[in-house]
Amino acid sequence: MISSEKKLEIYSLLYLLFSIFLYLFTLFFTPIEKGYRLILKEGDSGYSSETLAFLFLTIIFIVLFYFQNKLYEVKPNKIIYVLSFLIIMLFFSAYPFFSGDIFLYIYKGKILLEKGISPYSFVPPDQSIYRLLSVWTHTPTAYGPFSAFIFKYLYIKSFSPFINMYIFKLFFILNFVLLIIFLNKIKTNYVFYLFSPLLLLETALSSHLEIIPLLFFSISTYLIKAKKYFFAFFILGVAVSFKINYIIFLFPFLLKIYKEKRINLIFLSSLSFTISGIFPVFLFEPNKYIKALKFEAAKYGIYPLLILKKFKIPTSIVLAITLLILIFLSYKYLANELSFFRFVLIFFLLYLLFDKNFQPWHLFPLYGIYILEKPPKFDFIGLFSLIAVYSIYFLHYSWNPMQNFIASTLLLLIILFDIYRTFGNLTLFPESSRIP
Repeated sequence: MISSEKKLEIYSLLYLLFSIFLYLFTLFFTPIEKGYRLILKEGDSGYSSETLAFLFLTIIFIVLFYFQNKLYEVKPNKIIYVLSFLIIMLFFSAYPFFSGDIFLYIYKGKILLEKGISPYSFVPPDQSIYRLLSVWTHTPTAYGPFSAFIFKYLYIKSFSPFINMYIFKLFFILNFVLLIIFLNKIKTNYVFYLFSPLLLLETALSSHLEIIPLLFFSISTYLIKAKKYFFAFFILGVAVSFKINYIIFLFPFLLKIYKEKRINLIFLSSLSFTISGIFPVFLFEPNKYIKALKFEAAKYGIYPLLILKKFKIPTSIVLAITLLILIFLSYKYLANELSFFRFVLIFFLLYLLFDKNFQPWHLFPLYGIYILEKPPKFDFIGLFSLIAVYSIYFLHYSWNPMQNFIASTLLLLIILFDIYRTFGNLTLFPESSRIP
């Protein structure tokens, strides 16, 4: 009989093996502006190659999430730690072929350091290699002022874009390691995070900055759970100064203080948030930043509620219904019939429904919310969001013009499933049962 400890080592070894498959997969693809195509001659092999590539990638994702589930709530030994380190280093060494955003960060740091040009400004299309590495270099970025600080001071002028890429990657991985250390410190199931395919892919391979605000948001949710509100709101403000979307959590966090009838803390916590989350914006070209946010909001891609456009249902009606649902959920939370964890989780999932340019890294706040209770044993929303988004990359030509609608519908279904799963066996109109 194989011992349970040996099984876990085998699972983590297989996780590494399929990570290597994913790494090798990147070597056979090249990014282009409208998607990703195999380095093969176009013609009879073009579309079938795209489909086979997408199916192969989907199998890799499913297997990685399966092994993440098998490693759930384990106590890692040295072998598992070594294997997880190898997985991170493997993704670190890979070219970020799923996204060129890291080169956008580098370019914004370059023009900010060398020319003093704001990252929130439109600039003439760059004719250097950066234009080939990222199609967004000439557009403003919607990342906050602290992110602009990272862009500027991580960039090294004398290094090539690719050496700078590894410097940025290393910094993002450092933040991922700090997140794992923090989760271990507060006795949260950090193995779920350590082997999360979505976190690893978007931090170490595709290399998105979102891991930094996630680290601060995770600290903030822990402090909220510990009722250290002043510091929780200050740290939440830091997360917002990296990425504005975390500002949505002001509402549930303030509602928690209101529920505890600590009205004086509402003012102090709001002041704390203002210092770290609002004030930095006014130090760094607020007008341009607001315009950059408007430009970002105008982008349109995978949209969970794209079905509304398909059937000509006014978005305003759905928004009104969602607000009524939110009021109902707030009432249930204040009446002790809905836990704070469930309230915040459903609140965020409802917010995702209105994300008009959904990307997998937009799910990062979800992993901070899990700290309030515990992560799910199987990360369905993480798996299906990756499948939905990458179906666009690989099947753009095969499914066009239906690819966005199909991917958006898949995403809508998995978000609704997660909302249903969050409710669990909750009785919406209980007579006597209460959630403490």
